[in-house]
Formats: sequence, structure tokens, C-alpha cells
Amino acid sequence: MTSAKHAGLLLLEALAATVVCLGVATAGTPAISQAAPNTGAVDMNDYCNWRYGGATAQVLDPHSAFSWNCMHGPAIAGGVDVDVQCRRQYGTFTFSRFGDTRDPYSWFCQWTRTGPG
Repeated sequence: MTSAKHAGLLLLEALAATVVCLGVATAGTPAISQAAPNTGAVDMNDYCNWRYGGATAQVLDPHSAFSWNCMHGPAIAGGVDVDVQCRRQYGTFTFSRFGDTRDPYSWFCQWTRTGPG
């Protein structure tokens, strides 16, 4: 196998793992009412820097909301857990949403209507 083919396969495996992780992270997200307020955008770079020590966020597919990865130079350090970053930015009772599966820049954080007592 050529090194270019091998690198391409590694990239595809990492992208697939990221999508699976994001799917799991958002699958249990509580249903929201129309009144649940949006809190704001998600700082993907902040997550990558925090989680992977200096990594930067990069979109690998401009037509997929699930294509965010944390990069150390040309190497993928790992995926972005958008729910975790929403909680880091806005507090415990927030979760992630996206506006369009084809737009990686459509992620936002939203407050839940549930919380302690």
C-alpha cells in the first residue's frame, strides 16, 4: 500500500470515529421546547487546545457538520465533543445542536429546561 493511500485510509478512519463519537454525544440530548434559549456559538479551537494540548480545530469536509477534528499540524489528534465544549463555555445545563447537517459552522449551544430541583 502506498503511503498516500495509507494516509487517506487513516484520515477516513479518524473521520468515521469522530462522526460516531458525535452521534453518541448528541443521541441522548434532551428534547427542547421552542422557548429554550440559544446561548451562542461553539469555540471549537478552545476545545482542541484544552483537550489535546495546543491542537487547533479544522473542518475536514466543508459539507458536513460532523467533520470537525483537532489537528496537530497535519495529524489528527482527535475529534471534537461538542456537548463537552458547550458545557465548558456555558455551564452544566447546556448541550449542542446544529442547524444543518451540511454546514460545519452551524453548531450552537442551547440551555436545557431541566436541572436540579
